[in-house]
Amino acid sequence: MTARPRRRLLDTQLADAIESLATGWAQAEAEVEPFMSPPQLRLLKILGTLEPMSVGTMAERMGSLPSSVTRLCNRLEAGGFVRRSTGTDDRREVLLSLTGNGRTFLERLDQRRAEYLDDVLGRMSAPALKALREGLAAYEKAVARDGARLRFPPPLMILRP
Repeated sequence: MTARPRRRLLDTQLADAIESLATGWAQAEAEVEPFMSPPQLRLLKILGTLEPMSVGTMAERMGSLPSSVTRLCNRLEAGGFVRRSTGTDDRREVLLSLTGNGRTFLERLDQRRAEYLDDVLGRMSAPALKALREGLAAYEKAVARDGARLRFPPPLMILRP
């Protein structure tokens, strides 16, 4: 028995729009100093919503190895963005939290991203914005449903209606 070919739903126009959004998002990130790699940004964003967090839990959230998370934390701690502390219940546990510099960086990043989105979305009509929100909500639902199959399921969604 042969498998049915999977429908190709991503047309060129949609692919171009997604690429444009990703490029604008990356450009907004690049404008915030200092430069952070995508894994560093992801770690900071996760900590910004769920701190303190153990290295092991962070590794699970990122779909990574604890040793990789430790190396990321070494760089972020040296830069003054992340603090490591010992767990209160288990002294062997290493907890991660943001420093003031880490929070300030995330605030600047969120501000720059918001400016980018405000600029672009401000040029869209109300019906187009509504359709975009509905489409992104459907996308979020599909990702949540199939998240177990994704290597890096997004821990945070960007737009809320």
